[in-house]
Amino acid sequence: KRACVRRATRNDLGISLGVGFLIGAGPLSSPNLGLSLLLGTIAAGLTLAWRLSYMPARKADTPARWSVPTILWPLLALYAIAAWPTLQFMYREWTGSVWHNTHGMLMPVLMVLLGRNILRRMPPRPPESSAWGFLFLVPGLLLMAMDAGASTRFLSSLGFAITLPGLSLLILGVHRTRALALPLTLGLFMVPLPPALASEIYLRRITASGAGAMLNAIGLPTYVDYSSLELPDSSFLVADECSGFSTLYSSIAMAVLLAGLCRSRARQITIYASILPLALVANVVRVFVLVLIFLYIDEGVLDTSMHSASGVLTFFVVVFCFVLMADRPSLSRALL
Repeated sequence: KRACVRRATRNDLGISLGVGFLIGAGPLSSPNLGLSLLLGTIAAGLTLAWRLSYMPARKADTPARWSVPTILWPLLALYAIAAWPTLQFMYREWTGSVWHNTHGMLMPVLMVLLGRNILRRMPPRPPESSAWGFLFLVPGLLLMAMDAGASTRFLSSLGFAITLPGLSLLILGVHRTRALALPLTLGLFMVPLPPALASEIYLRRITASGAGAMLNAIGLPTYVDYSSLELPDSSFLVADECSGFSTLYSSIAMAVLLAGLCRSRARQITIYASILPLALVANVVRVFVLVLIFLYIDEGVLDTSMHSASGVLTFFVVVFCFVLMADRPSLSRALL
């Protein structure tokens, strides 16, 4: 039954702003700042309207109270200064191309939503802090310092992810950090992977073989030459961007989230076992469909935004399949 329109809560506003940011700042948005802001604003407005119209009001959870020890404020300030170049790099990698690390923008939003709801549901505890946090903080900062000379930024991104559990232990203590294990694990998937890694795994060849088999099955004679599809009048190359590597990496991140929220071990095993087959099949079907569109509808499809958008669509198809297998009540309670 449709719920009556209700007043917006801070949770509604936070989720709506998060969606607006992802749409406005994402790699699929326009490079024009004004248009990006407009798209983000529209997305945030629609999300807020949907939540107010269709999401029932919830009884507020009792927030867990804690305070940051005064001695840690200078440490946090120094940490923010040290991490700023790394954060800038990560943002550029997340928004530079739909073919690599696009899911990285989604990870901080999911971490904040999930972590906030976990802390709100915890019973009140006295403020605490654990020095065990330095076991994570020091190695992470060392990686960031080492990368200052190497200038790869990928190493410093890994260091940044490692420091997050350390900061949590120092600020929130052991009990709260243990409860935040899942969102802190998602922090690892914020780390951009070098594009060269995608060309060193054999996803291109697997994708080409699968698409070639499907084309042969419908009567289009296709010869597969490593990662090339040779048809009588056309030739298609499955490049690194079309290998499905980005979909696979993104799918692993979402599988960790959804499986971590499952209360059933069987559901968890099913989701983890489905990662590779779903990512591969979805990408093979995507290449197969693009070839058919090229042959029968539009020969310029590979030079249009449809080409890149199909990669994003593939990711959402895989995520939709994961959601069907997931513990949806637990997912809704954790994020919404």
